[in-house]
Amino acid sequence: MKNLIKLKKAPRLSPILTLTFVLACWCQTRSAENRIHPPPFEGAEELIRLSNSYNLPWQRVVYLSDQAAMHFRFVPPGSYLMGSPVEETGRQNDEGPVHKISIEKPFYLGVFEVTQRQWNAVMDFNPSVFRYSEDHPVDSATWNQCQDFIRRLNTLNLGRFRLPSEAEWEYAARAGTTTRFYWGDDPEYREIYSHARFNPVSHGRSHPVGTREPNPWGFHDIAGNMWEWTADLKKPYPGWDPDKPFSRQDEYVFRGGSWFNPDHVLRSANRNSHPPDIPYTSIGLRLVLETD
Repeated sequence: MKNLIKLKKAPRLSPILTLTFVLACWCQTRSAENRIHPPPFEGAEELIRLSNSYNLPWQRVVYLSDQAAMHFRFVPPGSYLMGSPVEETGRQNDEGPVHKISIEKPFYLGVFEVTQRQWNAVMDFNPSVFRYSEDHPVDSATWNQCQDFIRRLNTLNLGRFRLPSEAEWEYAARAGTTTRFYWGDDPEYREIYSHARFNPVSHGRSHPVGTREPNPWGFHDIAGNMWEWTADLKKPYPGWDPDKPFSRQDEYVFRGGSWFNPDHVLRSANRNSHPPDIPYTSIGLRLVLETD
């Protein structure tokens, strides 16, 4: 007969104490899950395998305070075709010509757009218009203010942070896909609702981060909710016809579409730009954490 382990009976608690204890444990567990173990996504196994090949963790959590944690996921090096082909529905002229880009080094990218909670943990002001909760993305931060946020963040000895380049942003947003959106071409715009916050279903405002399905590499809201600043001035792509005009080269690129924009604007190749010192309620940011 197998030996049985005899469990010591726990003391009996009153119903009220029992309920209080269970709720406390549940809340702590949910909090821990949200901080450390974001939900699984399509390409998780491959990212884990690739990160292991570089002897790097596949995700990192940076704690700005007890209540403010930033989640980052590994992005492997690789090559992709940046821009959109001429036949893509909704295409703008500045999205071409399509050209090959190589990302030479791995990096970590924020799983979510920077929230007001995270911004408030670093800065002494909140520029946001949509202050419904601290889990909403920060909005109305100019490119210059984002640089100040990053400078302050980099003094905390938590790692080296920056904005993604435009090429890095599109590479991570596509996550290996070549279609209009990371979830497919979606010609009838039927799948977009589970992936993005956009006009008119956004009801004219931003929403808490992470409430839509992530892309294959696990990044939430990389289409919709907020536009996201990149590090680059807007310039024509290699191969641009020198006889064609290209305007606004003194503005910084932002990507991804927002709560304000209609469905076709959320395509992976779409580009937009804005002056670095003027706020805009539909632009936020997502950070890179460097691997060394």
